[in-house]
Amino acid sequence: MRWRIAKLRQRLRGLARNSASNEPGDGLPTETTYGLGTLTDMAVAVKRVMLGLLVGFGLVLGACASDDSDAAPGSDSADRAVECPTADPADAIVGITQERADLLLGLREADAQRCAEDLGWAFRVGRRDGESFALTMDYSAQRVNVEVDDDIVTVIGVG
Repeated sequence: MRWRIAKLRQRLRGLARNSASNEPGDGLPTETTYGLGTLTDMAVAVKRVMLGLLVGFGLVLGACASDDSDAAPGSDSADRAVECPTADPADAIVGITQERADLLLGLREADAQRCAEDLGWAFRVGRRDGESFALTMDYSAQRVNVEVDDDIVTVIGVG
């Protein structure tokens, strides 16, 4: 047991000498084992890499952002105001005509629903992106049934 303690002390002294002089010792790692110099040099290199990654991601995110404030009329801007058809008192008395319902064609689903509600029409989706939904068979002259593809109203019917 004393022999092992003495051998351990000897290895620790050798390690301290080798670390200070930066010479390879008896298989124990030294500061130059990592190929970047001291651990401080490695930490600086890691910080530089991380900073580079952060700057790179910031540039990518900045390039992906869009500013639609000067978008041309008719462009697909999410913030554009949709002009709904004007209200017609005949819709409540006689019912919605197909010509009036067709005014919602081409609008985004949310905009068409908002316009229908503003006009006092009931609104329901019968098909969205190829998926059909169960609907009741009753007829209501105050309701529009729409089919939506890629968030755009493509088919509309009264009933």
